[in-house]
Parts: sequence; structure tokens; C-alpha cells
Amino acid sequence: VSDVVYEDIILDNVRNPIVIDQNYNSKNKNQPSRVKLVDIHFRNIRGTTPSILPVALNCSETLPCEGIELSNINLAPVGSIGPLSSAVCQNAKTILNGNINPPAC
Repeated sequence: VSDVVYEDIILDNVRNPIVIDQNYNSKNKNQPSRVKLVDIHFRNIRGTTPSILPVALNCSETLPCEGIELSNINLAPVGSIGPLSSAVCQNAKTILNGNINPPAC
């Protein structure tokens, strides 16, 4: 999968705003995803979330994600959850541009 763009999005109380999870609900936990993700762009995304971890990039160990762009991301917590955690990036090669809140990996 390549050249996917998520751009100019306003979120309102979204639980998982920015997520790539290639290990979600795998039938065989020992077998990594065989889908290569390249040039996935998250640009100009802002809004609120009740999740303490709003950015999670969990890519395949065998075929790491490449060219995952985070550009001008501004997410704020809803309610009393406290400050948001920094993004978690596993096997993801990221490109960072502009202001990013919460901090990127």
C-alpha cells in the first residue's frame, strides 16, 4: 500500500486519531504482516481526543513502514486525562514537518 494521504481533518473527541497497527488481532501472533506500507501522509490534523496515546504507529517487523509523514498535527486532551503521551513508533520510518503535538517519535 502506498501514497495514502489523510489531510485537513478536524477531530472531535476521537479515541484513536492516528493509528497504523499491522499487528491488530493477528490470528498467528508469531507471523508479522506481509503488507508493505510506504508514503502514508498525515497532514494538518487537529482536534481533541480522550486517549492518552493518540498517535501509535505499530508496523510490521518484517516489512517496516517507510515514509510515514506527520505534518502539522495538533491534538489536545479531552476531560481530565492529563497531558498526552509522545507518539509511539514501532518499525516505522517517519518524516516530521511543522508543529507536532503531541511530540512525535
